[in-house]
Amino acid sequence: MKQEILTKLDDEGRVPAKVNHLIREILSARRKKQVLITIEDKRSAKSQAQLGYWFGLVVLIFCRHTGYTEKEIHNILKYKAGFIEETEIDGKKVIIIKSLKDATKMDMMAIIEAVKEWATFLGLTIPEPDVFWKETKELK
Repeated sequence: MKQEILTKLDDEGRVPAKVNHLIREILSARRKKQVLITIEDKRSAKSQAQLGYWFGLVVLIFCRHTGYTEKEIHNILKYKAGFIEETEIDGKKVIIIKSLKDATKMDMMAIIEAVKEWATFLGLTIPEPDVFWKETKELK
């Protein structure tokens, strides 16, 4: 059974006493079992507001301008914003468009800003998020 504990370390890199106690309890219950312990930095996940702005406005504006589907534009915009990985398969360079599933808030901010710059180049206007939320009814 997988268990995750989210905590903040103190200035000296120590876990709080309550968390230390909880970890000991969890490990004690698994005596003589093989366990996997993973420690990773907590990433700030993208927000629902960012996703709503992305899919509810940015993607739709480009769809209307180009005639492409939402799925096509979603991937084109991620590519144009550089949200990609480059790898090699059989000695050939391959570009993979990354999923927003693991994007952080900062990733989303960078993607949206890059896409807005491209929109301006194409003569499109993408309203700021606060304006978008007020004008949502007019877009549908």
